[in-house]
Amino acid sequence: MASKNKTFLLILEINNLLFHLNNPRHKIIGAASNRHQVNYTDTYKNLDIAYRSGKNEFLSNLFINLKEDVEVAVWSNLGNDFTNELCHKYFTRYYRNLLFILATNRSLYGDQPEHASIKVRKDLEAVYNRFHGYNSTNTIVVSPH
Repeated sequence: MASKNKTFLLILEINNLLFHLNNPRHKIIGAASNRHQVNYTDTYKNLDIAYRSGKNEFLSNLFINLKEDVEVAVWSNLGNDFTNELCHKYFTRYYRNLLFILATNRSLYGDQPEHASIKVRKDLEAVYNRFHGYNSTNTIVVSPH
């Protein structure tokens, strides 16, 4: 259950928000590097990872400075295992402080046509039903879309 003394639920989408993934096998995931220069500094499996600048400051602010006011969760359009492993890598010691990690199970190497938009269903009602202290007035979803 969500802590009753938290003011806001902050749900972050990971890919293209917290970092960029460059997957040479799938053009949709690597599309961010086509729009602007991305400096990939880390790797995971066969993917290059570029963290957005200010990662350490961002995490410190969320989990230290705002820990009394904000509950942090992650929503991803990647697969479950993949999302969990990337969250471990990104959030490091703060991983255990995440309220939840939710993945939509869209196949990482699916055959999504390049010209078609990716449809991801975000059922916030399911989140509100599970975490009763949160609703549309105190939930912030941050997405690159």
